[in-house]
Amino acid sequence: MQEMLEQVREEMEELQASQDFWEDRAPDSDHKIQSIHSLVQEWKQKALSLEMEKNQLQEQVRLLREELKILRMKQGCGGMESKELVTLSWKMLPHVKEKRVLTCLEKVNNQTRENSCERKDGS
Repeated sequence: MQEMLEQVREEMEELQASQDFWEDRAPDSDHKIQSIHSLVQEWKQKALSLEMEKNQLQEQVRLLREELKILRMKQGCGGMESKELVTLSWKMLPHVKEKRVLTCLEKVNNQTRENSCERKDGS
């Protein structure tokens, strides 16, 4: 009987030691989990930010392609009225943020206006 009591006591001590060990580790593990959760949130935010940047760049590429198309039409096509070219290039203006693109649009519109004036004078 005494032997069984001693064995039960030893097992209880082992269980208590194990419980103490895991309770000591729990705050560290909780901190690590919170840290990982924060990192996941940061990466999600970065991913969203990069997705938005990608979409903006794709839109810029689309607008620049339209501008290139307009410039090519202006150079090679006399059939399009200058008024149409101005309208097309100025439609893109609200979407354009880069100074060089704005400058390019302004040049196209100025040249178009000059050509329009020359046509009127020459007609």
